[in-house]
Amino acid sequence: MYLRAIFKNKDTMIKQLSVIAVLSMMFAFNAYAGENQQKEKVVTGKWSFVIGNAKVANHYLSDQEYKGSVLGFSMDFGSFYKKSDKLSWDVDVTYILAPYIDVLEISTLANPSKTSYYALHSLRADYGTYYNWNPVKNLNIKAGGKFDVLGGFTMAKPNHVNNLMDLDFQTQLKAAAGIRYGWNFKKWGIFLQADVAIPFMGLALGGDTYQNAFDGIGSSELLPGTIQICHFTSFHNLTGFNTEFELDFVFGKTILFLASEYNNRWWHFNGIQNYRLYNMTKIGLMVDLVARNRHNSNNRYF
Repeated sequence: MYLRAIFKNKDTMIKQLSVIAVLSMMFAFNAYAGENQQKEKVVTGKWSFVIGNAKVANHYLSDQEYKGSVLGFSMDFGSFYKKSDKLSWDVDVTYILAPYIDVLEISTLANPSKTSYYALHSLRADYGTYYNWNPVKNLNIKAGGKFDVLGGFTMAKPNHVNNLMDLDFQTQLKAAAGIRYGWNFKKWGIFLQADVAIPFMGLALGGDTYQNAFDGIGSSELLPGTIQICHFTSFHNLTGFNTEFELDFVFGKTILFLASEYNNRWWHFNGIQNYRLYNMTKIGLMVDLVARNRHNSNNRYF
């Protein structure tokens, strides 16, 4: 009887130790998984449809202001650098289109008398780097800079009496900052976000009243270019600002967002005045390329 009691207690003790060991392994695994998830640098993607209004002036084509609607799409990818929890990066690509289709009588950018139109195509790509602060829960602040590349062209339609086409090409360094704050509820969250970027230095192509940048690029001995087409830019000849206000609805592993963006840029080369003023609305979807839970997580801007 005594030996049986010993073996019985021994079996009970072994079972208890086994349970303790399994629980310890589970806690250790969860801690390890949580640590890895925290250190994982997940890349986030944003895709949005863009629609809005524009004011365009290009004095090489016409001395009038052209107004109308624009549309396009935008995609944005961002994450934190692998070796830092404070430094982040993002890549933003936006395509803007103001079409003119003579057969269908579709025109968007028009002069005040509706006798002349612009067909505009513009592609902008930004690469940004930021330092991030998280002073309190759900409040995120970032500040840094962007490298901006802008390319496009504008064509005058239908039968323009002066010049017919002009090229836009610019590279800019921009100072940038943003702030984001939100509230998490039981199964979803809502966040507000504001961003600003200001160009301060770069290079740009530009012609004069009689020849555009194309003429300078394609000059030859027979038709030599007579002007400087490449210009150093700063506040003396190029100014602007981009602002964006965004409302995010956070659901599980997905974010639906609605944004309002003001994209404004003025420049003046060789006596030619230009500006592109866009007031746009974006609606889109944000997801992680490696799925993770979005709700009630401190994921800053991504």
